[in-house]
Amino acid sequence: MSAPYEQGQALAWIEIDTDGLRVHRATVDTIEPSPTADRWTITTDRGTTTVDATGTGPDAVPLDPDIAEDLYVYGDGYLVTPTAIDLGHSLDEDSSMDLGDDLGPA
Repeated sequence: MSAPYEQGQALAWIEIDTDGLRVHRATVDTIEPSPTADRWTITTDRGTTTVDATGTGPDAVPLDPDIAEDLYVYGDGYLVTPTAIDLGHSLDEDSSMDLGDDLGPA
């Protein structure tokens, strides 16, 4: 199996931030087979992580055209904020609401 990256290749490096995720451009320094099957250990100018055969890991993802454009437009280390809505609170409120006849005929 061939390595998902080559030395000098760019990838997207992901860091957890208190407000979401920060995305950086990183360059692969070294890549070696990992002791785990179908995994590779990569060292970049941002750090070291393990990726699968697609080049995806907890800290790294392939640099696709969309991410490359976002890095160009927003700059290195741009913040990606969560877009999911916390429904826990809303559902609690909804369950205590008096819906009256809104549910239709019984």
